[in-house]
Amino acid sequence: MKRDFISKIMSATLLGGLFGWNVHHGLVTWNLRGREAFIAYQARRFDMNMATPSPVLFSIIISVLLAVGSCVVYELLAYCLSAAMKGIATEKSAD
Repeated sequence: MKRDFISKIMSATLLGGLFGWNVHHGLVTWNLRGREAFIAYQARRFDMNMATPSPVLFSIIISVLLAVGSCVVYELLAYCLSAAMKGIATEKSAD
């Protein structure tokens, strides 16, 4: 039980760190491109996505798929970390 809890914490920390790195990378990239490029990109994004929104059902389906996919990635990572920790624990006890 303790190994599963630790692997879940490690998995959440790893995924959170990767998400934070992605956000930071985006901020650094737009900082290098400059204010005008960022404003032009956001204006084009608004014109394409916000001015003519997609249907509600499409947005709900995509959101559900994204949530399920995120949960699957999290659980797979937690399972792999738990299995790796179990392997390390059995090697230590064998010595």
